[in-house]
Amino acid sequence: MKTFKLLKNIGLILFLGLVTTACSSSDDNKGGKGSNLLENVPKGEIVPEAQRFITLTGYDENVAVKSNSATVLNADSQKWWRMEKSGVIYWYEGKYETDVEDGDFTYYAFYPNGKLYARYTLEDTPIEYASWRWIDSSKSKIGVKTSFTEELVYEITELNSFGVTYAHIISEMGYTTVLWEQYKLGN
Repeated sequence: MKTFKLLKNIGLILFLGLVTTACSSSDDNKGGKGSNLLENVPKGEIVPEAQRFITLTGYDENVAVKSNSATVLNADSQKWWRMEKSGVIYWYEGKYETDVEDGDFTYYAFYPNGKLYARYTLEDTPIEYASWRWIDSSKSKIGVKTSFTEELVYEITELNSFGVTYAHIISEMGYTTVLWEQYKLGN
């Protein structure tokens, strides 16, 4: 039953990614007519650039890059993030609406090898469902790609020992949509 729920949640995430990809060919962040598109996205402390890899994954970047083997890396170091909330903010013809939902409470892990894993409980076996990478040298954006979608770029608005929040901006044909997800440390 837990495996079914996890697969269902992963399916929903993939569907959202597919819909997002189908509706978007532009991520230029200018669809809000000059307004700060991320102003209504939850924010928190963002650790300094040098600490972002270890804060997100649980591993020292220099060690992880040199030894990507699971036998060398300590599994207890891996950070698992639990989805707490997600939201959609959209604008069209001067109208603004927002919708915030409780998270699916699935656990996600950004492995140091660039893979993104999910599991329904901390006791479940992790399932690989996407890849991830830093988009920029300042480590302020993350790219996430599944085998079914093109890479989606998320801007980080919180990254610290307690939480991760990031948002994806879509601007197309007069519509601007911001999709955001908020995670809290789960392990």
